Amino acid sequence: MANNSGNDSSNYSTLNNIKDKVTANATWGLGKITGDEEKVEAGNKQYYQAVGDAQRNEERKESERKAEEAKKESEQKVKEFKENPGVQALKGVGQQVVGAGQGLVGGLTGNKGMQNEGDQHLSEGKGRFEVNAKKAEEQIEKEKKEKAQKAQKEQQAE
Repeated sequence: MANNSGNDSSNYSTLNNIKDKVTANATWGLGKITGDEEKVEAGNKQYYQAVGDAQRNEERKESERKAEEAKKESEQKVKEFKENPGVQALKGVGQQVVGAGQGLVGGLTGNKGMQNEGDQHLSEGKGRFEVNAKKAEEQIEKEKKEKAQKAQKEQQAE
């Protein structure tokens, strides 16, 4: 719906601009018919104002379109970053650090619940790291092979 309201606003601006041009032409034509130079001049001013408004509307639409494209591209890059196995592996390391700290504090204070929770974080983080580190290594190897194949094809093409 949000997109529709933007389109409605844009359509309204376009229709309003057409109305302004028609009014300007009518004023100019009436001035020409009656010989009233003030109306001719007023019609000219209205028309050029409407043309400038139309141009600014188009520039605004283009700017909004580019902003929307940039937003989508940015969202895609964030998504790719979050899904990156290397990033996930680092999160696993962070989870291990938190777990170790929590377990240590729990052990030092005698809080068995905190110590158990820390141990759980530590093991989950270790598992997360191992799984995603392996995925990251596989991805790196795959990229290396693709680059090597591409370079080989380029050499063969020469």
